[in-house]
Amino acid sequence: MRTWHSRLDPTKPTQRAQVYGLLRAILSTAVADEVLATNPCRDKGAGITRRARTIQPATLAEIEVILGAMPDRLHALVLIGVWCGLRYGELIELRRKDLDLRQGVLRVRRGVVRVDGKVTVGSPKSEAGIRDVAIPPHLIPVLAEHLSRYVAEGRDALLFSSVHDSDV
Repeated sequence: MRTWHSRLDPTKPTQRAQVYGLLRAILSTAVADEVLATNPCRDKGAGITRRARTIQPATLAEIEVILGAMPDRLHALVLIGVWCGLRYGELIELRRKDLDLRQGVLRVRRGVVRVDGKVTVGSPKSEAGIRDVAIPPHLIPVLAEHLSRYVAEGRDALLFSSVHDSDV
């Protein structure tokens, strides 16, 4: 197993870790089913990947710069991303029905992914991806304004459509 693992592409550490982890899981099932006596995947660190760099969240000053560079109709998108921690694919699939300003909750139920060059809307990859996210109170008026200025009527209207504000 170590020889096989050492021959995997060293420039793709995440792929190496995932492949090794999958093989270890498959062989663990074979051991549990008594098909194998032991699992030959014993290199505990091989299924773990480490971050290549430390993620630094944007400072408030940097967020101001980002907002200044964005069209007004996308300010709410940036602010939800920053304060609610949503991924881009989750943000662009948000709809009116996903936003409850009275309760201060944003419901993540769908996301946009690109697979083989094709854009697809679907459910999150796992049950953990389907979640309710608390909206910080200071965003409620911003989101209410965004809804009134930039979002079409109807529960299924996208919060961040590609239609410009002059077209809504």
